[in-house]
Amino acid sequence: SMKRAVSFSFFCCSNRSTARARSMYWIFLSEILDLRHPPIMSVSTPKKRRADLVMSVIRGVWCIFFLNWSISIHIRAFITLNPACGFVSTRQAQAGHRRCHGGPLNMPFVPSQSLIGALAMTGAISSTQAQPNMGAEHLSIDAKTSVSTVHPGSSGFLAIDIIAADDWHTYWPGLSDTGFGIDFEIATPDSIELKDPIWPTPIRYLQKGDILDHTYEGTVTVLFPFVVKDDAQPAGVTINVESNFLVCKDLCLPGSDEDSVSFVIVPEDETETSSESESEIQRVYEQRPEQFRPTDPAVRLQWIKDAAAVLFRDATRIEFYPDTECTPIKDLIKDGVAEGNRLEIYFSETENKRLSGRIRVQTPQGEMFYDIDEKAP
Repeated sequence: SMKRAVSFSFFCCSNRSTARARSMYWIFLSEILDLRHPPIMSVSTPKKRRADLVMSVIRGVWCIFFLNWSISIHIRAFITLNPACGFVSTRQAQAGHRRCHGGPLNMPFVPSQSLIGALAMTGAISSTQAQPNMGAEHLSIDAKTSVSTVHPGSSGFLAIDIIAADDWHTYWPGLSDTGFGIDFEIATPDSIELKDPIWPTPIRYLQKGDILDHTYEGTVTVLFPFVVKDDAQPAGVTINVESNFLVCKDLCLPGSDEDSVSFVIVPEDETETSSESESEIQRVYEQRPEQFRPTDPAVRLQWIKDAAAVLFRDATRIEFYPDTECTPIKDLIKDGVAEGNRLEIYFSETENKRLSGRIRVQTPQGEMFYDIDEKAP
């Protein structure tokens, strides 16, 4: 039985012969449970009853262990081989945790929950195969521009609203323990030059098990400044936007959506006109983050051996959201937020430290946002 169990484990991991692995699975269970052998009538004695009881306990323990092990192998294999289903693999979760916290993420296998996980996974598999874009039911995008007609050489904004259903969220493109940031593919004609996006500031989303994500909820807007090239000819312009995302509530679903928006390039002798969304887009732009400047008298940045301290005058609370360029942080749950006007961030590395990401500062007068990208001297 042990030889067959070991052989079955190799077949499951290598995935070379599903039929043969399934056959060995039932052979193994049959031998453990004695299903292949009819009961033999014999005289019952105290000694034999004790021996039968011991064997029953051993068989039961082996069955529980084997079933849980088998389920975990299939779940891990499914997650690894099917990234499009929206579940995050153990390696991805550990990598994200290591980037944020500078240490491994302990993900113990809990046998009592494995059967429940297998049943849930079975439902997810069938649902995903039937409807691969399930996330679109809970999140959509809406594209608009700040202009209706525009001259060559002028500028404007492409605004993309990310609209999440109540109690659902998606991820910003910085660091999180799980998930991945929403992604856009934008197609423009040659007459339009897009600039770097202005992302809205996320919120901290702390879950059980010390899992910290930086997410978007409700409706938030990403701005893409653009410039109409000087040599652009008068013509209609259409911008097509495609998005891919992960949207989560009690579970996470992959999704995609697309939208398009149009405006017209007009000659210099015609009047430029704003769109109906211009005032709303302007309000979003006015809330954009400022660039952090250590020389500003209202702020201060101090470098310590293994940490950086950020001070803001009049601040009552400071939050930090690292991006992918930031040096790994020892404990982002603890160091990513502080009450008062001083935030100390401790790194897992002492050389070549880099503090990069978004800062939210709360003051009695309101909130302020900063993009920071500073390197230790």
